[in-house]
Amino acid sequence: MSKAKLAYAIWPWGLKTTEQMVQGIEDIKAVGFRYFESVATAVDMFRDRVGEFQAIMDRHQVYPISFYFWHRGDVAQDVETFRKALDFLAANRIRTV
Repeated sequence: MSKAKLAYAIWPWGLKTTEQMVQGIEDIKAVGFRYFESVATAVDMFRDRVGEFQAIMDRHQVYPISFYFWHRGDVAQDVETFRKALDFLAANRIRTV
């Protein structure tokens, strides 16, 4: 079992562009956070750019600890959305429970 970590949600900064995510990372780092929470939208944005995502994290020394996946009312689609994210989550050491 890992030790507890404090994280801050960066999705309020926006996830339409990489620059919005980076701004959120920079801002939370400036106040002392080293971990963040995000949402499935970020996974979608970087699914095919895992190396770029990891380079951003390494450059800022701030890392993801969790991603939220919300229920949209279609169980099959919800499961498929999560299934498509598993490789990205594993590459970034996000554990599923």
